[in-house]
Amino acid sequence: MSERAPVFSVIIPTYNRSRLVLRAIGSALTDQSDDYEVIVVDDCSTDDTVGVLSRLHDARLRVITCADNGGCCVARNIGARAARGDWLVFLDSDDELTPDAMINIRRRAFDAPLDVGKLLFACRFDGGNISPQPAMTGDVVDYVGYVRWQESTVDGLSEALPCTRRLAFLQSPYSETRGWLEGLHELNFAQHFRVQLCPEVVRLYHADAPTRLMVFDDSVPSSKFSGYAGYLEAVLSEHGETIRRHSPRRWADLLRGVAIFNFVAGNRTRGIRGSWLGLRASPANSRTWFVLIAGTLSPWLLRRIWTARRAQITQ
Repeated sequence: MSERAPVFSVIIPTYNRSRLVLRAIGSALTDQSDDYEVIVVDDCSTDDTVGVLSRLHDARLRVITCADNGGCCVARNIGARAARGDWLVFLDSDDELTPDAMINIRRRAFDAPLDVGKLLFACRFDGGNISPQPAMTGDVVDYVGYVRWQESTVDGLSEALPCTRRLAFLQSPYSETRGWLEGLHELNFAQHFRVQLCPEVVRLYHADAPTRLMVFDDSVPSSKFSGYAGYLEAVLSEHGETIRRHSPRRWADLLRGVAIFNFVAGNRTRGIRGSWLGLRASPANSRTWFVLIAGTLSPWLLRRIWTARRAQITQ
């Protein structure tokens, strides 16, 4: 790496992914420019991840080892605080950057208005689907605009890769208490900084990691769904009124999600309450009626249907 400070810092948090993290790192180091660094933050892995990382030698690569396992968002915050770049590119350790990712990121970042704090880029799933759906168009949005954009992705995919100004991110980092899901952070960030929705595909989203967070198959204990429900309840508590006014379908989807996760977790009373809140807002919503009936009669069936739908839309 040259003596000058990098413009971009690619931050890759990892935990027990000694094989997959090499794919992510390799994709990040494909670009031959010297204006970026790659920071891998090992979240106290118990496999051979540290040993694998110690055998990598590239002047652009730095490895940080955490003393305690704090979760991916804690690791991202650690990487952000250590970063030297003006822009932070957050890449999961089971995913890849496309070969031309840094070219597209560089072009958008250099052209971004000064009040834009974050660039969101599209990604491609293993089966070929592009996310988000519908495709982003390069628009710059404020908080309300961001919420309205989320309305368009209710029935599709909403995964995207964030590239964030470091100084803006340090003012609004990931939550370290419920930071295992990022949607609340994205909404909080959009309250303070504008976001540009970039259509370029820069991330390859893979589903081959056994330790993915948002997995809904039979390997996930029902108790974990209580945490998912709590996350959605936090989103509704902090942003519910804005979402209700500017993204009514997203609001109904969040209420339905609260009901689904509570039913699956065995919290029948809270599941019924979430369903009735959704039906009070939209009495004729057949999806919510189905969640109420299926969740009351057979939470197991509801879980299997939800799992199948999630698998279908992420292909």
